[in-house]
Amino acid sequence: MSILLPMLITLCAYYFSRFIRTNSIIIFIFALLLSAITILVPNSIVTTFIANGTIGVTFLLIVMFTGALKKGSKIKKQLSSVRNEYAILGFIFITPHAYLYIYESIVNQIPLEIMGILIYILLLPLFVTSFKLIRNNIPTSSWLKLHRLSYFAYLLIFLHSIRVTEFRHIIAYSILFGTYSIIKLNNYFEKHSIIKATAITLVVTTGSIFLITDFDSYLNVPYNIMEGNEFEDGTYIGYSKGFHNSDTVVRVQIENNQIKYVFIEDCGCTPNVDQDKYFDVAFDIANEIKDENRTDIDAISGATKTSIAVNNAVIDALEHALVK
Repeated sequence: MSILLPMLITLCAYYFSRFIRTNSIIIFIFALLLSAITILVPNSIVTTFIANGTIGVTFLLIVMFTGALKKGSKIKKQLSSVRNEYAILGFIFITPHAYLYIYESIVNQIPLEIMGILIYILLLPLFVTSFKLIRNNIPTSSWLKLHRLSYFAYLLIFLHSIRVTEFRHIIAYSILFGTYSIIKLNNYFEKHSIIKATAITLVVTTGSIFLITDFDSYLNVPYNIMEGNEFEDGTYIGYSKGFHNSDTVVRVQIENNQIKYVFIEDCGCTPNVDQDKYFDVAFDIANEIKDENRTDIDAISGATKTSIAVNNAVIDALEHALVK
């Protein structure tokens, strides 16, 4: 579904651009209603993709790539005709995502995602000046200067996206934004442009992955501590780092070298609109560890960090029980 939605939204821009322009006010009102419903009911089948930012970012990515397409091409002409409308829709649909995460951060007393807030602040003036009524009252040169902020916003969206997502999505975002970067930078160099553009993009992308993400956590692969070891009976507490280095805490009871139970004290899941999913994953991994009596349970797709963290927390607990 997360792949089909961007394709569908792009196809709508290409084949129904005239309809979108003609009925833009109605579409904006409908988008506002959907966004309001998302804030009230964020976890339904429809609103989940708005709440997690997928739809809002998709509109913004289409706006982003439209500017990089070859001048004079038919696809650029079609997409450019609804670029303002898509920029407005992107901001409308990103608003519930921003509101929900800020709300959850305040309620659960966790640090705010400053990069995400900065993106929203940057997008606000771009959103306002995308309306024709506002744009027509601003000198063209001033409008263009203001909208150069969008390049900085795109960079922050990339950094924010790879910071808060799973490894498989990090690769996807890197390819997506890397492609855009190469296309745009290619236009700024006269000689060896594609080589220079690719080199700069690779340096920025790989550097961002290592500096912004918890990349090392994906390399900390759990092992089966039960294999070939003896343990003292008892109950032990174990710790590891979960999503964004949040603490994962477990209580483990072992008897006759058999894990009797694994209790999740804290799953290390950052509270957000998908929190129930990650809580469920943590408990599923804990139950598998107990049932299979091993600590290298395969990660569940879409919750890799949580899966690894629970495994490693149980390993940490059992290390205290090892018979020396």
